[in-house]
Amino acid sequence: METGLNATERTVRSVWAEVLQCETSAIAVDMDIMDVGGSVELIQIILELNEAFDSELPLDVLLDRTTVRSMAAVFDNPPR
Repeated sequence: METGLNATERTVRSVWAEVLQCETSAIAVDMDIMDVGGSVELIQIILELNEAFDSELPLDVLLDRTTVRSMAAVFDNPPR
């Protein structure tokens, strides 16, 4: 298990594991979704994260953020 993750990173990582149907421990925070999934999984993850964080961030804000860490950063500091 990776240590030092904040709550947002843990939530993003959990959603990834659910969508990819794997153990959370298999998801590294700097892993790129495009290396383990693809665009369909990326869109599903984004939709589920918006629900998990009760957010409405548009797809284009998240599409180029393809790691747990970069996605979590957007939810921690959403664009205005």
